Amino acid sequence: MIGIPLLGLALLLPASSFERETKDFAFPDRLAFAGPPAVCFPLDIGKAKSLPWGENGWDGQKGYALTQVIPDTLVILEKSSEPIVHMETLRRACLYLARSIDNRLGDALAHQLLSHLKSRVLETLWSKSKLSQHQQALIWLDLGYAQGVFSQYGKGPQENPAGALAKAAALNPQDGAIRLGVALAGWDLRQPFDNPPRVHLLAAAKAAGKDQPLLRRNLLATAGALLGTDSYDELLAKLSRSE
Repeated sequence: MIGIPLLGLALLLPASSFERETKDFAFPDRLAFAGPPAVCFPLDIGKAKSLPWGENGWDGQKGYALTQVIPDTLVILEKSSEPIVHMETLRRACLYLARSIDNRLGDALAHQLLSHLKSRVLETLWSKSKLSQHQQALIWLDLGYAQGVFSQYGKGPQENPAGALAKAAALNPQDGAIRLGVALAGWDLRQPFDNPPRVHLLAAAKAAGKDQPLLRRNLLATAGALLGTDSYDELLAKLSRSE
């Protein structure tokens, strides 16, 4: 029982200077909103492995057993160091479980998934082994992203992802893919497009150099669609307005 208070304390610790970036931003245009961003936008993971999925980006693979969702998800998270793979895998996992939430198995597995992700966070806090900042950030992002998908979908455990996402961004603020994940999963659908998601999207766009085509594609497919832009330069310009 010691671990849960520790996790709560960690979520309350000051994140970093990145939080100060959010104070001076004003939203320049009306959001061309297209649906809950962590739910409605399948992410491009190239040829990387993720959970089995349908062809249209929204439907899971018929016949895929719910009991495989958690073990398959955890294996992928452990083997991949690419944040976008983590994000899309968790989107699929949460949708599989949230869509089955009306039966006892789906509900139990949804809570179990978050328990596993919280355990991974606690292991990083207790462990004496030295994980890189990127590895730690991914573990926090995994928890926050799953919380964000469930919250935006409106089924499954309804937990605030803000604390875990803030820790992820603080641990690796220069990683554009992590900042994209923080923006998508941290969107508060009850509020207009406010400063924090815009700042994280701007950070992601600035980090998306020409040597990161995967990040650029996903920025355009998500932030570009949300903001009504068709090119990377246009997206960067819109996000940079009032900087």
